[in-house]
Amino acid sequence: MNRKKRSLEYNKFKKDQCEVCGSRESLSIDHIKTFGSGGTDDEWNLWTLCFNCHVKKGQYGLVKFCQENKKAEELLIEKGWRFTDFFFKWLRF
Repeated sequence: MNRKKRSLEYNKFKKDQCEVCGSRESLSIDHIKTFGSGGTDDEWNLWTLCFNCHVKKGQYGLVKFCQENKKAEELLIEKGWRFTDFFFKWLRF
């Protein structure tokens, strides 16, 4: 799928505020499991983040990002993700 078509597809999932901090500025759709790591474009793998949360998730990684943002952890659980101590990462079941 080309970039323009993917962008139009993502807009149907885009919320009007960051799902983690509530900011309404510089919003974009982010893959929870990155596209490069095999993440899909399914709704359970997408969330709306502001620029700051998107950067923090990228810098910290998903585990630390969720440890510092309980709202992010709650959202993952709502979308069917579970944290596993064995692998020390978030997995989708």
